[in-house]
Parts: sequence; structure tokens; C-alpha cells
Amino acid sequence: SEGIDKLRSYNRLYYLYMSEIADDRKMDTLLTVFDQAEAEAIRQGNTKMQGMVYGNLIISHINRNEYEQIIQKAPAYLDFYIKHEQWRLYYQIHMQLITAYNLKGDYTHAAEEAQLMFDRAKERKDKAGMATALYATAITYNVQDRWKEEEDCFRECISLLWEVSGYDNILTQAYAFLCSSLRAQAQYDEILKLVPEYRKAIARFEKAAGREQPEAWGNLYVALMNT
Repeated sequence: SEGIDKLRSYNRLYYLYMSEIADDRKMDTLLTVFDQAEAEAIRQGNTKMQGMVYGNLIISHINRNEYEQIIQKAPAYLDFYIKHEQWRLYYQIHMQLITAYNLKGDYTHAAEEAQLMFDRAKERKDKAGMATALYATAITYNVQDRWKEEEDCFRECISLLWEVSGYDNILTQAYAFLCSSLRAQAQYDEILKLVPEYRKAIARFEKAAGREQPEAWGNLYVALMNT
């Protein structure tokens, strides 16, 4: 097959191998498929597919806890996304880079990357990007048990996410983390105050997705336990 069909064939093939990457030999094969898919996307001048290859490669490394690989590869991919204005992928992969630093315990670099992500989004007046960066910053505080700073970040993140569409999953997760940080501070009344808007966020998520979101409801019920 030629053209877009050939790229879609690579796409289906690497998704097949991505489900089995715990096996080292399957991962080696997957890396070869990614290389071939990247070369074909470049040959065709298809930057969208090329960007997807990079994103799925980073996710594969995250799923194998290969944080050094992400730290090594992600910066060049982020430059690619900026050059080709693939901002949604940019934010997703920058989040993965920050996650890699956090899981390594390198909170300084995690915070620096989150600030860079926020500054780039702010320059573009991109509220979704700013909110995603604040979410990443809040997680960096979370893993250090810096509850009040985490709370402040998630409140600002949530405020921005109500103004955009397409990020309802992150919005409901932000509420779950906010409730957790309030619980850590024994702010139980504040958790109860959040419930009405938390429910509205889940309802908005379900409407946008066209299906029920039991995990989001489960997180809400966990947040309400022992309050």
C-alpha cells in the first residue's frame, strides 16, 4: 500500500506491539517499527503522523519505566511539536517528561520543565496549555507532600479548565487530587464545598464523551470517605 495507507499500516502495527512491550524482544521489534514509521512519515512529508510516532514512542518508554530514555529523547520531540504547531501533543509529551523527572526524584528539573511549559502556553494565551502546566506543577508538589502549594495550583488549574473544552478528564482528575490535598491538610469542610462543582465536572465529562465515567465517580466517592 502507498501513501497514507502505508502509514496507517505502520500505525496499526505499532499499536499491536505496544500492548506487549513488557517483553524485551517485542519492545526491540516495536522500536524498529517506530523507526520505519518515522522514516516513511518523513519521506511523505506527513508531520502529523511523524508527531504521533514520537508521542507513542515516549508512552512506550513511560510504560516500561524507562525514564532516562524519555529525558534523552523528549526535548527534540518537543522542539518538533513547537515547530509544527502540534500543541496538543506538545503538552501531552511535556507532561510525560515532567513525570519522568518526578519518578526519578528530580523535582528541580520537573519544576523547571513545568514552568517552561506554562510560560510557552501563556505566551500563546492558551488556557488549556496553562492549565496542563499547572496540573504538572501540582503533581510535582504532590509527590513532595507540599499540600498547600499543590492545593493552590490545582485550584488555578481547575479555574482555567472550566473555560476550555476537551480537557474534562484532566478536570475531574484535578478535582480528585485537590480533594486529596485538602484531606492531607484536614480541610474536610473545603472538600464538601467542592462536591457540587465536582459533580458538574463529571457530568460535563460524560456529556462530552457520550458515555458514563465510573472511574471519575469512584474518585469522587473516595474523596468523600470519612469527611
